[in-house]
Amino acid sequence: MAGPTNTQDVVAVYDYLVGYIAEHQHPPTLEQISRATGCGTPSTARRHLIRLRKRGLVSWEWRAQGTLHICPGDEAEGEEGMTSE
Repeated sequence: MAGPTNTQDVVAVYDYLVGYIAEHQHPPTLEQISRATGCGTPSTARRHLIRLRKRGLVSWEWRAQGTLHICPGDEAEGEEGMTSE
């Protein structure tokens, strides 16, 4: 199970994605996510995205750039989906 800091990092990534996609109409790169959220490296950002995907909050096509999207209906749920690993 993830510690509180890890969960906070995942929430920060999710919040950044929601805002970025709403503003730009396309997903950010892993580098942009890692810089904006302070999660360290693109590989750390990727791990957070995988956690979000397992929770059903985001989705993308494997090996296809620009396909990351927020799953419908999840924005209204807020951080509730983030509390358990």
